Amino acid sequence: METKHIPHGRGTSAQGTTPPYVPQIRLYQQWLHATRGLQFDSYDALWRWSVTELDAFWQSVWDYFDLQSPRRTRACWPRTPCQGRSGFRAPR
Repeated sequence: METKHIPHGRGTSAQGTTPPYVPQIRLYQQWLHATRGLQFDSYDALWRWSVTELDAFWQSVWDYFDLQSPRRTRACWPRTPCQGRSGFRAPR
């Protein structure tokens, strides 16, 4: 039996036992490696990726937490820094 990704790091394993607590950031890093082939040696490396590859980072957050929207989302970041904006634009 395959264990499903548990978004918040808690739940029951395939063996029916409660696994030890694992920090969410570690679970996210493991998920990035397994699904995107991305591996970061440190938190700083993960942070640098998250601020330089904005579209990929925010899409990974939506995918990791299985966020849904009735409309397609668009990243707000143009290729130049946003002024006063952050996150995704509201779907239209």
